[in-house]
Amino acid sequence: MNLENIFKRTILLYVLSEIVAIVFQYTLEGRIIGEEYVKINSDLPSFYVDSFLFPALIFGVLIVNFFSLYLLYKFKPIGKQIYVYSLVIIIIFLLLFFHDISSGPMFVIDLIGTILSGIILSFLYFTPIKDKFK
Repeated sequence: MNLENIFKRTILLYVLSEIVAIVFQYTLEGRIIGEEYVKINSDLPSFYVDSFLFPALIFGVLIVNFFSLYLLYKFKPIGKQIYVYSLVIIIIFLLLFFHDISSGPMFVIDLIGTILSGIILSFLYFTPIKDKFK
């Protein structure tokens, strides 16, 4: 199979996994785990949820990340830089601000997204695909 097609399908799988993770997080996870899960997560300290700025910032970074994936899909050189920067910002946000207890299914969905983002980074820097971004 062509390496370009594998790269494009990996990007599409990553976008799908992120959409599934967002939908699952905000709609189904509380129902699967139950009220104890919701109670524990609501008791965790959350100084950032009260302001409008923080969720808007996260939403903006996610939009930039999805836009960079579109640029990667079209093999635009700027997409590589935007993707790496947005991924670093997302990782920093996850390390500093998100103190959630996640369920087993959510952990698996998140793990799949993490693996796919690692595969995309590997394609961008360690395969002949990197020459398409020059």
